[in-house]
Amino acid sequence: MANNIVIDSNRWVACFDILGFKNLLEKYKDNLFGVANTEYTDVLEAVRRQVSEWKNHVSAVWFSDTFLLYTKDDSRESFEALRNGVCLFTQQLLSKNIPVTGSLTVGEFYSEGTRRIFIGPALATAYHYAKKLGFIGAVLTPQGRTKVAGSYPELLDENSLFVEYDVPVKSGGGYGSELLMAVRLASASIVDGRNVDALTIEEITAASKRNRTKDGWWKVEPRYKNTITFIQKTRLK
Repeated sequence: MANNIVIDSNRWVACFDILGFKNLLEKYKDNLFGVANTEYTDVLEAVRRQVSEWKNHVSAVWFSDTFLLYTKDDSRESFEALRNGVCLFTQQLLSKNIPVTGSLTVGEFYSEGTRRIFIGPALATAYHYAKKLGFIGAVLTPQGRTKVAGSYPELLDENSLFVEYDVPVKSGGGYGSELLMAVRLASASIVDGRNVDALTIEEITAASKRNRTKDGWWKVEPRYKNTITFIQKTRLK
């Protein structure tokens, strides 16, 4: 899926982290091939769909539980393509009971698909925010927000796919908060001309209950609770 063209420039980059993956590996430690027949397959299919639909703009690569999506430049067209991909990817995984955290940013990024080399400040920033989120969902980083606000501010209006929110973030042994633009989960949206159903509190609560039987649940439960609070506070009127 990685673009084999060598590019070293400012680009839009998104990073996702699948929660609970270590527990999945532990479950299949005697048959790692079995992982390929679990919900992980749904994750890969979601990535493939996004890349095929925006093949002229978005490329992807993944390793284990980390997924990287990136564009060829930092243009408005590239932002909109990756933004749509991030929103759909997040919604699709959550609707399949796959908890995920992710972020979308902009900055210097070097990629060489053939040798699978991916480095740069944008990657470091995207990875940092994906790992620090204390809820299930995705955000636009401060760097990304500055770029959009300065170049195409209309994409951050009150009806956009993002909403300003005090996002829970990991801090020491607990949670703090950071004011970020978060991907809307509480309202139905139109992404790339298609309707995306809103995720309801009932759906998130049901997913939370289903996951209680899984090992390591205590690590994910606070994020489900924070996600429910996020949905309650950010519904479009």
